[in-house]
Amino acid sequence: MEKMAKILGFFTLIIVSGCLPPSDRMTSEDPSEFLSKFDPCEGEIQEDFVLGDLADERAKELNLVIPETMEELEKVVQARGGWIENELRDGDLLTYNYLNGQPAPLSVEEARNLQNKSQEDSRLIVQTLGRLPGDRVLPPGEDYPEVDYNGRFVRHSPADTASLNPIFGSTSVDFEVAGLISFGLFSFTYDTFEPYASSDANVSWHSSKDRLIDKLVLRDDIFWSDGTPLTAYDIEFSYRVIMTSKIQVSAMRSGTDLLGGVKAYDDRTIVFFHEKAMPINIFNMQFSIIPKHIYGESIKRDPSMVRSQWHIQLEKTPVVAGPYYIEKRTRGSRIDFKRREGYYMHKGKAVRSRPTIYRSTLKVSPEVNTAFLQLRKGDIEAMVLTPDLWIAQTNRESFTRKNTKVAVNGWTYFAFWWNLEEPMFQDKRVRQALSYAFNHKEMLEVHRMGIDTPCRGLFAEESPWFPHDAGIKPLEQDLPRAKALLEEAGWRDTDKDGVLDKIIDGKKVDFRFNVIVSNRPDRIALCNLLKQSLRQVGIDVTVQSVEFNVYVDKVQGKKFQASFGGWGAGADPYTAYNVWGSGQPRNNISYSNPEVDRLFREGEVEFDRAKRVRIYQKIHTLIYDDCPCMWLYNQNEYYGFSKQLRGLGFYPRGPIFGTVWKERME
Repeated sequence: MEKMAKILGFFTLIIVSGCLPPSDRMTSEDPSEFLSKFDPCEGEIQEDFVLGDLADERAKELNLVIPETMEELEKVVQARGGWIENELRDGDLLTYNYLNGQPAPLSVEEARNLQNKSQEDSRLIVQTLGRLPGDRVLPPGEDYPEVDYNGRFVRHSPADTASLNPIFGSTSVDFEVAGLISFGLFSFTYDTFEPYASSDANVSWHSSKDRLIDKLVLRDDIFWSDGTPLTAYDIEFSYRVIMTSKIQVSAMRSGTDLLGGVKAYDDRTIVFFHEKAMPINIFNMQFSIIPKHIYGESIKRDPSMVRSQWHIQLEKTPVVAGPYYIEKRTRGSRIDFKRREGYYMHKGKAVRSRPTIYRSTLKVSPEVNTAFLQLRKGDIEAMVLTPDLWIAQTNRESFTRKNTKVAVNGWTYFAFWWNLEEPMFQDKRVRQALSYAFNHKEMLEVHRMGIDTPCRGLFAEESPWFPHDAGIKPLEQDLPRAKALLEEAGWRDTDKDGVLDKIIDGKKVDFRFNVIVSNRPDRIALCNLLKQSLRQVGIDVTVQSVEFNVYVDKVQGKKFQASFGGWGAGADPYTAYNVWGSGQPRNNISYSNPEVDRLFREGEVEFDRAKRVRIYQKIHTLIYDDCPCMWLYNQNEYYGFSKQLRGLGFYPRGPIFGTVWKERME
């Protein structure tokens, strides 16, 4: 208690003085010893820096006046019909019901020994080995006797995270890391994607009757890893950071920028203000949280949040609030996480369930074959398998001795993306021709080895948003049709050099372009197939493979002509607006269709589920017809993992790594 009082007093000094004094304090998960060597007040405050300028502009645009006090807020809400209490939900219970909802079809040994040769085999393995321990959810402080709480889990990642600061999250790797070290107020169910406020984080959740205001009261047992309480002021600060024009966080800003405002009324009461009543409002409130006492001063001097020594050190030893903290990081190689006692313990009492894994490691390697060798040896315990590994390498005793594999339906779709700012891609007939010229059969049967499904648009066929009655058929190669469409669009080989050309803006332009791809052999091979296919219709393609983070920078900066990549499914179909809406932050190909924009706006305010489904099915149909990219395949999820792992579950967006556990050895 005395130490906690000193910590709280120390950080009160920070708030008063504005700058962080040196400190000797450190616990096993406390980064203060490292941070004390640096000064958050290094450098001059940038004169043109205005924290939350976009938030202020947004409130002004909406003519929104945010009440200054709780008394004023209560008057506003009562005038609108009062508060409605929303149910808080127990994430542990929901996860347990999802993974253990059906009896195990096999014994553990039967599942471990099963040679996976079909989808049915995958189902049997997942429903047996993917279960959580025990026959019910235990309350905090009670441990499952069969679990080894000192266990370590090592998994593979094909790329490193660009940043340990969660507000910079953009890629799947970024969000996986954030899931281990961050604390969230909301989550969603794995089966229906229904959002909810978590009882692990909140005491209560109320909405105004007109659904324009949400009020959360936080629990008082949430702490940052340096011992400082996580408060509503951290949430308000994080919102204003994300909504600052000088800070480049376009992915995190998407959705957050639809809020009208966020205000902390005391340490535990945070209120969100909305432009209009929308079923997606809860998703807009789900942004990452960073500690105000750590970034409050430094961000004014270094809005990039990457250049100052203070921010550089935070990339090594971030202050976190999630179930794990960073024990060690070697860029481009590995990130080691360690279970954080301050997450689940408070004043000597367990207040949340103890994470079942003690240490978790993310091993980074772009070389999938190298990672597979490590999986066989046991140095890695889980990884995504490529089709060739799944087909040719996982039926051998060298793999099955220690590992098993599963295939599950996935909603991630892959495509060749056309930069629609490039003149050669602006004619829909040309984009259609490119799709007809490509050898889809060879892609599916040879490169994907018959284990993926052809993509028919942005929503997977298993999702409710797919328009089954629209008659959308998988693409097939049709060279005569491709050539006819290109000629119709004015592309001819006038100089007989084997490459089509056309006069654009008074100049002869050859149909040549570069396609960029991350440096994975299977993805490069598909780009080479594109090159071979388009050569048959007079189009010259150059394949440029680059390191993953370079690829991301080029795509996000729209510094490409064509690219190969995929998008995963969001928790709600409206999240696709971020990719397909005109001028949206992650609309990297500059696609624009006013009718699509209108339908997205219509879908965002429609609470009737059946009507919402029809709206997004229409969006799907319109985008597919526009051919803004070449739809290729929906990647089913193929995983190889150690037979010693238990609780590795799956849902349409991928694996559930947070539920992994290992058996206690007698």
